[in-house]
Amino acid sequence: MATADADLTIVFNGEIYNYVELREQLEEARDAKALDALRAGLQKSRKSLEREIAETIDAKKAYKGAADLVRKLQFLHRLDEEIDSAYEALE
Repeated sequence: MATADADLTIVFNGEIYNYVELREQLEEARDAKALDALRAGLQKSRKSLEREIAETIDAKKAYKGAADLVRKLQFLHRLDEEIDSAYEALE
């Protein structure tokens, strides 16, 4: 999945391909606009991943696969918390 400007590519088929780039973008974010863009991409990716987790559990009964997806969701949650800290640092 990518944003329209291809700035973020986060989750596709449960894989977080660019976690290093996401961390770099967070470290390089110097203003609220950059943090807003990063957070918006994360929110879309989290929703997509949550749907995939539900399908993996409900339709496929693939609990090991769902556990892997939950770990990826936890990474996105931690990154979102780091965005909160970055907002506070801007103040």
